Order: sequence, then C-alpha cells, then structure tokens
Amino acid sequence: MKATWFRLINSLCVFFLFHSSTFAQVSSDPYVVYDTSFRVKGYFNQLQFAPLKLIGSINPGIELSYERMDKSRWSTQVTGTYLLPRPLLNINGTKVDPDKKGFKIAVEEKFYVYKMESKGFYVAGALAYMHSRNVAEMNFESLVLNRSYKDTFEITKNNLYFTLQCGYYFTFKRIMVTFAGGFGAQHRNAAHAGRINADDQFTATPIFIYLPHFYNKAGRSWEGYFPLTMRIGYLF
Repeated sequence: MKATWFRLINSLCVFFLFHSSTFAQVSSDPYVVYDTSFRVKGYFNQLQFAPLKLIGSINPGIELSYERMDKSRWSTQVTGTYLLPRPLLNINGTKVDPDKKGFKIAVEEKFYVYKMESKGFYVAGALAYMHSRNVAEMNFESLVLNRSYKDTFEITKNNLYFTLQCGYYFTFKRIMVTFAGGFGAQHRNAAHAGRINADDQFTATPIFIYLPHFYNKAGRSWEGYFPLTMRIGYLF
C-alpha cells in the first residue's frame, strides 16, 4: 500500500513539473484558438465533476477531475474518486449496509480529433487503480450440509483498469459537458473475510442475482471493462 502511494505521488510530481512551464500562459482574448496552440475557448485548464457517479449501484462516489491541455491537441487528466459508504439509490434492493470505504485514482491521456472551440470528439487511453472495502451478502451452497444459505462478510478489493475511450464534448460559455464510453480490461484482486465456510461456492441462477455475485467473487482474474461517463466541467 505504501509503495502504491509513493508511485502515485511520484507520478503527480512528474506531471506538474512537466506542465509548469505552460501554466503562466494567458490568452488576451479567451475566445480565440490560435493555430500554434490548441485550447477550448481559449482556456488551458478544466475542473470536472461526474454527477452520475453519486447514484451508481456498484462503486458510487464523489469524482473530481483536473484536465490540462498542452500546446498541441493532447491533454492530460487526473481523476480522484472518494467512494461513498452506500449508493444513493438502492437499485440492487439489498438490505445489507455495504459501509464501503475506499478510493479510485486515474490518469487519462486525451487526443482531440478536431480543433473546435465549442464542440468536438476525442480519443483517450486511461490507467486507474481502485482500493475498496465493503460488506456484502451472498447466497452459498454448503458442501457439508447440502443446502443453500445466506452469508454476510467483508470484501477487500485492489483493482487495476486499462481502457480506451471515445468522447464527445460541447461547451456553453465556460461550462463543458463531456460524454464518453469505451472498453478495456480490469485485473481484479478480491479477498473475502468473515465467511462461514470459505470453501463453499456461491449459488445464483437469475441474471440479476448473478451479476453482484460475479462482481464480488474472491480471487484474481482478468475481466472485461466497459466504462460510461458523463462529466460537467468548468474551463479556466
């Protein structure tokens, strides 16, 4: 865990040192896009908020991002998410309080396809890491008693995400709205604690029951990952 924080701090230091030479550049006309410098409506920086993350059923959280555009069509975005203890909307209908604790951090490199002031497309690649701990309830099949039962236990996860995304943005004055979707892979590393019998296998037949079990299963594995995001940003 200490090594992870050290790598994060080191990456952020490199990022800000790399961009420090361009932070002082200011456009005299904020609505002019120069041929030698790409920026949205004359601004290099953007703070973003993801409102739909608040009502997510899997990893709800408060997500904030900072994006810095350089002199070309490239930009770098750093995102941090504080995971909420419980979702604002209980879509899964569970009666167990998940009491989730954790965070997610991500670095995303974007390439804007066109030099457009008010709207346009971009492609991006992202790397993310999530650490979380929560309480869950799942159905299991007892190998000894030959019957099913419900068990409540704790799950700790350390996941890595690698994604490719395509996004569309439009602006209104200094407000920028972004929609993005993509595909990628996640490396899951989940551990259970407090199980009645760690050798028992979970049971789930209907798809709406299977999905939470699939997400919460113990062990290490590579899985597909298909993110969808909507962010509202402020240009400056």
